[in-house]
Amino acid sequence: MRYLIDILKDENENARRAAVEVLNEVGTAVSVKHLLAAIKDSDWWVRSRAADALGKIGGPKVIEAVKSSWCAIRTTTSGCRDRDPEPDKG
Repeated sequence: MRYLIDILKDENENARRAAVEVLNEVGTAVSVKHLLAAIKDSDWWVRSRAADALGKIGGPKVIEAVKSSWCAIRTTTSGCRDRDPEPDKG
């Protein structure tokens, strides 16, 4: 696990992509802190897959971080509207 976490900081985006793919399959609570950092990566694929991995791991801290990241991503593409990515349908 330590090697994968180190690779998340590599300057090569393909290396970071590979590491986050593996963490998406085998990530545990130990990797949460590093995946939270990865959702702010400069590469969109790394951000997206890190969010997927965090979603699989779960927990309140993870949920808030992913929501915050979603808002940051929406701001850069079409503006954040201070709401959940999927509003209630009721």
